[in-house]
Amino acid sequence: MSIDKEKLQCLFRFMEEYINISIYEVLNDSLEDRHFSAIAVSNIIKCYIDIENQMRVKLPYNDIKSYFEFSPFTREEYDLFEKSRLKESKYYRGKQFLNCNTVVIENGSMNIDEEKLKYLFEFIDEYIDIAIDEILGGASNNLHLSAVDVSNIIKCYIYIEKQLYEELPYNDVKSYFEFNAYTKEEYELFEKNRLIQSKKHSKM
Repeated sequence: MSIDKEKLQCLFRFMEEYINISIYEVLNDSLEDRHFSAIAVSNIIKCYIDIENQMRVKLPYNDIKSYFEFSPFTREEYDLFEKSRLKESKYYRGKQFLNCNTVVIENGSMNIDEEKLKYLFEFIDEYIDIAIDEILGGASNNLHLSAVDVSNIIKCYIYIEKQLYEELPYNDVKSYFEFNAYTKEEYELFEKNRLIQSKKHSKM
């Protein structure tokens, strides 16, 4: 399927930070009573690398191990992550992606594996919610996103989701907040931050 490259790049601008948060959740989880899936994070990294390659983005890594080496993780943390993944793989019933594929992009659009993009989109809304909560004054996850950034990400997310699914329960930032059970006051606080930041940006 053909996907708008610019909008997908907008979504991926801060993807590494979300992945790193997810890796730390796995590393800090109990090996005996798991709440975070190393398989899911491994799948996210593989799908992310694959799609970035398809957009001809030059990455300093090409698999899980080199991603860890590039990111702020030690060899011991990579080994612990792999131990968790291998243990979980014995009973994991969901999809486990293997190798990346390369697909040529033409004329600013690209044909990609729809299954992999849909898989990533299962987690991007969680990424958006983490960013929204941070802007609203929740716990900091160091995503370093402004309200303007998050607003743009939501718009691009909705645009591409419409290409993946026939119907959506939201069509703009406000209805996205309503669907995801944010209060009217939380939406208004987010919008207040976005307007202030957009004015500052326009003066730069």
